Amino acid sequence: MTWLVLIGGAALWFWVHPVAGAAFVVAAYALACWWFPYAACWCCHGSGKHRSSSGKTFRRCLVCGGRGSWWRLGRRAARWLGSAE
Repeated sequence: MTWLVLIGGAALWFWVHPVAGAAFVVAAYALACWWFPYAACWCCHGSGKHRSSSGKTFRRCLVCGGRGSWWRLGRRAARWLGSAE
């Protein structure tokens, strides 16, 4: 129940201070990109395979190379910014 009060207070804070709210959202997304750097492939939905119409055979996904995942957009941006030094 405590987290509901915190979320409600955070929602009120975002309306009162939109810049602080936007900064919080960006920081939360950056933390999520650090904690979960990979996202499921949009083409194979994370399986790494494309099944045939009969469902008996499959081939590897050409978009993700059969891995089933790829770097999230925020993680790719962080890596790019880090390598620019």
